[in-house]
Amino acid sequence: MLRLLFRLSLLIFALAAVVIALAPLAAPRPVAASPAWAAYGFAACDLPCWAGITVGETPFGATVPITAQNIPRRIAYTIAGSSVFLWEDVDPYYFTGLLSAAGVETVGRIQLTVSLPADYLLERLGLPACVFSVRDFNGLSYTSTIYWSGADWVVEASVSSPARSLFTPGATIKAVVLFSGTMQPCPKTTAPWIGAAAWWRYTAWIEEQAD
Repeated sequence: MLRLLFRLSLLIFALAAVVIALAPLAAPRPVAASPAWAAYGFAACDLPCWAGITVGETPFGATVPITAQNIPRRIAYTIAGSSVFLWEDVDPYYFTGLLSAAGVETVGRIQLTVSLPADYLLERLGLPACVFSVRDFNGLSYTSTIYWSGADWVVEASVSSPARSLFTPGATIKAVVLFSGTMQPCPKTTAPWIGAAAWWRYTAWIEEQAD
Protein backbone atom coordinates (compact mmCIF):
# COMPACT_ATOMS: atom_id res chain seq x y z
CA MET A 1 0.00 0.00 0.00
CA LEU A 2 2.76 2.42 0.93
CA ARG A 3 4.61 1.54 -2.25
CA LEU A 4 1.48 2.30 -4.29
CA LEU A 5 1.02 5.65 -2.55
CA PHE A 6 4.69 6.47 -3.14
CA ARG A 7 4.37 5.72 -6.87
CA LEU A 8 1.17 7.75 -7.08
CA SER A 9 2.89 10.69 -5.36
CA LEU A 10 5.75 10.54 -7.87
CA LEU A 11 3.26 10.54 -10.75
CA ILE A 12 1.39 13.54 -9.34
CA PHE A 13 4.68 15.39 -8.80
CA ALA A 14 5.78 14.69 -12.40
CA LEU A 15 2.45 15.89 -13.82
CA ALA A 16 2.58 19.04 -11.70
CA ALA A 17 6.09 19.78 -12.96
CA VAL A 18 4.95 19.44 -16.57
CA VAL A 19 1.96 21.73 -16.02
CA ILE A 20 4.14 24.37 -14.36
CA ALA A 21 6.66 24.20 -17.22
CA LEU A 22 3.99 24.56 -19.92
CA ALA A 23 1.86 27.19 -18.19
CA PRO A 24 3.87 30.19 -19.50
CA LEU A 25 3.40 28.91 -23.05
CA ALA A 26 -0.33 28.30 -22.68
CA ALA A 27 -1.00 31.76 -21.25
CA PRO A 28 1.94 34.07 -22.05
CA ARG A 29 1.84 37.34 -20.19
CA PRO A 30 1.94 40.52 -22.27
CA VAL A 31 5.12 42.54 -21.87
CA ALA A 32 4.53 46.26 -22.20
CA ALA A 33 7.11 48.42 -23.94
CA SER A 34 9.23 50.52 -21.61
CA PRO A 35 10.77 53.96 -22.26
CA ALA A 36 14.02 52.12 -22.99
CA TRP A 37 12.33 50.07 -25.73
CA ALA A 38 11.49 53.26 -27.59
CA ALA A 39 14.72 55.04 -26.69
CA TYR A 40 16.76 52.30 -28.31
CA GLY A 41 14.72 52.38 -31.52
CA PHE A 42 12.83 49.11 -31.07
CA ALA A 43 9.41 50.78 -31.15
CA ALA A 44 9.87 52.06 -34.72
CA CYS A 45 9.01 48.72 -36.34
CA ASP A 46 8.44 45.08 -35.48
CA LEU A 47 11.40 42.75 -35.03
CA PRO A 48 13.39 41.58 -36.93
CA CYS A 49 13.25 45.16 -38.24
CA TRP A 50 15.04 47.65 -35.96
CA ALA A 51 14.75 51.47 -36.01
CA GLY A 52 13.23 51.30 -39.49
CA ILE A 53 16.04 49.12 -40.84
CA THR A 54 15.54 45.59 -42.17
CA VAL A 55 18.63 43.50 -42.80
CA GLY A 56 18.91 42.40 -46.40
CA GLU A 57 16.51 45.10 -47.58
CA THR A 58 17.37 48.61 -46.31
CA PRO A 59 19.96 50.46 -48.44
CA PHE A 60 23.17 50.90 -46.48
CA GLY A 61 23.45 54.55 -47.55
CA ALA A 62 20.11 55.32 -45.85
CA THR A 63 21.05 54.05 -42.38
CA VAL A 64 22.01 57.40 -40.83
CA PRO A 65 18.87 59.38 -41.81
CA ILE A 66 16.60 56.41 -40.98
CA THR A 67 18.05 55.88 -37.50
CA ALA A 68 18.00 59.64 -36.86
CA GLN A 69 14.30 59.65 -37.70
CA ASN A 70 13.32 56.57 -35.70
CA ILE A 71 15.44 56.81 -32.55
CA PRO A 72 13.90 59.58 -30.44
CA ARG A 73 17.13 60.42 -28.63
CA ARG A 74 19.93 62.24 -30.39
CA ILE A 75 22.68 59.70 -30.99
CA ALA A 76 26.23 60.15 -32.17
CA TYR A 77 27.55 58.28 -35.17
CA THR A 78 30.58 57.81 -37.37
CA ILE A 79 30.96 56.09 -40.73
CA ALA A 80 33.97 53.89 -41.44
CA GLY A 81 33.89 52.30 -44.88
CA SER A 82 31.09 49.73 -44.92
CA SER A 83 30.19 50.20 -41.24
CA VAL A 84 28.21 52.77 -39.27
CA PHE A 85 28.91 53.11 -35.53
CA LEU A 86 26.16 54.55 -33.32
CA TRP A 87 26.29 55.40 -29.64
CA GLU A 88 24.47 57.18 -26.83
CA ASP A 89 26.33 57.81 -23.57
CA VAL A 90 23.66 59.67 -21.60
CA ASP A 91 22.39 57.94 -18.46
CA PRO A 92 20.31 55.77 -18.27
CA TYR A 93 20.22 54.83 -21.95
CA TYR A 94 23.77 53.77 -22.64
CA PHE A 95 23.79 52.23 -26.07
CA THR A 96 26.15 51.26 -28.89
CA GLY A 97 25.38 49.90 -32.32
CA LEU A 98 27.27 48.67 -35.36
CA LEU A 99 25.54 48.43 -38.74
CA SER A 100 27.45 46.57 -41.45
CA ALA A 101 26.81 46.44 -45.16
CA ALA A 102 26.08 43.27 -47.09
CA GLY A 103 28.19 43.88 -50.17
CA VAL A 104 27.74 47.52 -51.14
CA GLU A 105 23.96 47.87 -51.29
CA THR A 106 22.04 46.80 -48.20
CA VAL A 107 22.48 46.48 -44.44
CA GLY A 108 23.46 42.88 -43.71
CA ARG A 109 24.07 42.91 -39.96
CA ILE A 110 23.00 44.99 -36.94
CA GLN A 111 24.82 44.60 -33.63
CA LEU A 112 23.40 46.37 -30.56
CA THR A 113 24.73 46.62 -27.03
CA VAL A 114 21.71 47.39 -24.85
CA SER A 115 20.23 46.56 -21.47
CA LEU A 116 16.65 45.27 -21.61
CA PRO A 117 14.46 42.77 -19.72
CA ALA A 118 15.03 39.37 -21.34
CA ASP A 119 11.37 38.53 -21.85
CA TYR A 120 10.89 41.45 -24.25
CA LEU A 121 12.21 39.42 -27.16
CA LEU A 122 10.44 36.24 -26.11
CA GLU A 123 7.09 38.06 -26.15
CA ARG A 124 7.71 39.70 -29.52
CA LEU A 125 9.50 36.95 -31.46
CA GLY A 126 7.88 33.89 -29.92
CA LEU A 127 9.69 30.72 -28.92
CA PRO A 128 13.40 30.66 -29.80
CA ALA A 129 14.90 27.98 -32.01
CA CYS A 130 18.24 27.30 -30.32
CA VAL A 131 20.29 28.13 -27.24
CA PHE A 132 24.04 28.26 -26.71
CA SER A 133 24.86 28.37 -22.99
CA VAL A 134 28.12 28.41 -21.05
CA ARG A 135 29.00 28.66 -17.39
CA ASP A 136 30.84 31.88 -16.45
CA PHE A 137 34.31 31.79 -14.91
CA ASN A 138 32.96 32.36 -11.41
CA GLY A 139 30.82 29.24 -11.72
CA LEU A 140 27.84 31.08 -10.22
CA SER A 141 26.25 32.59 -13.31
CA TYR A 142 25.67 31.66 -16.92
CA THR A 143 25.80 33.46 -20.25
CA SER A 144 23.44 32.21 -22.93
CA THR A 145 22.83 33.21 -26.52
CA ILE A 146 19.28 32.60 -27.70
CA TYR A 147 18.48 32.38 -31.42
CA TRP A 148 15.31 33.01 -33.42
CA SER A 149 15.27 32.25 -37.14
CA GLY A 150 12.92 33.17 -39.95
CA ALA A 151 12.97 32.43 -43.67
CA ASP A 152 15.88 34.79 -44.32
CA TRP A 153 16.82 36.35 -40.97
CA VAL A 154 18.31 35.45 -37.60
CA VAL A 155 18.04 37.29 -34.30
CA GLU A 156 20.37 36.41 -31.45
CA ALA A 157 20.29 37.80 -27.91
CA SER A 158 22.96 37.43 -25.24
CA VAL A 159 21.42 36.96 -21.80
CA SER A 160 23.39 37.02 -18.57
CA SER A 161 22.08 36.57 -15.04
CA PRO A 162 22.79 34.81 -11.76
CA ALA A 163 19.20 33.54 -12.00
CA ARG A 164 18.78 29.83 -12.49
CA SER A 165 16.34 30.05 -15.35
CA LEU A 166 16.17 31.73 -18.73
CA PHE A 167 13.80 34.67 -19.12
CA THR A 168 13.14 35.24 -15.44
CA PRO A 169 12.67 38.79 -14.10
CA GLY A 170 16.32 38.72 -13.00
CA ALA A 171 17.66 38.01 -16.50
CA THR A 172 18.82 40.88 -18.69
CA ILE A 173 19.58 41.13 -22.40
CA LYS A 174 23.10 42.46 -22.89
CA ALA A 175 23.31 42.43 -26.69
CA VAL A 176 21.10 41.88 -29.72
CA VAL A 177 22.27 40.93 -33.21
CA LEU A 178 20.13 40.81 -36.35
CA PHE A 179 21.54 39.45 -39.61
CA SER A 180 20.60 37.94 -42.94
CA GLY A 181 20.70 34.15 -42.97
CA THR A 182 19.07 31.13 -41.40
CA MET A 183 19.59 28.68 -38.55
CA GLN A 184 17.33 25.88 -39.71
CA PRO A 185 18.16 23.32 -38.48
CA CYS A 186 19.96 24.45 -35.34
CA PRO A 187 23.76 23.95 -35.34
CA LYS A 188 25.11 21.03 -33.31
CA THR A 189 26.93 23.44 -31.00
CA THR A 190 23.58 24.68 -29.71
CA ALA A 191 20.77 23.05 -27.76
CA PRO A 192 17.20 23.07 -29.07
CA TRP A 193 14.91 25.37 -27.12
CA ILE A 194 13.36 23.38 -24.26
CA GLY A 195 11.57 26.20 -22.49
CA ALA A 196 12.43 28.60 -19.71
CA ALA A 197 14.60 25.95 -18.08
CA ALA A 198 17.52 26.18 -15.72
CA TRP A 199 20.73 27.14 -17.49
CA TRP A 200 22.46 23.93 -16.42
CA ARG A 201 20.09 21.91 -18.60
CA TYR A 202 21.43 23.71 -21.67
CA THR A 203 25.07 23.69 -20.65
CA ALA A 204 24.92 19.97 -19.82
CA TRP A 205 23.28 19.18 -23.16
CA ILE A 206 25.86 21.18 -25.12
CA GLU A 207 28.76 19.63 -23.23
CA GLU A 208 27.41 16.17 -24.00
CA GLN A 209 27.32 16.93 -27.72
CA ALA A 210 30.91 18.18 -27.62
CA ASP A 211 32.23 14.92 -26.10
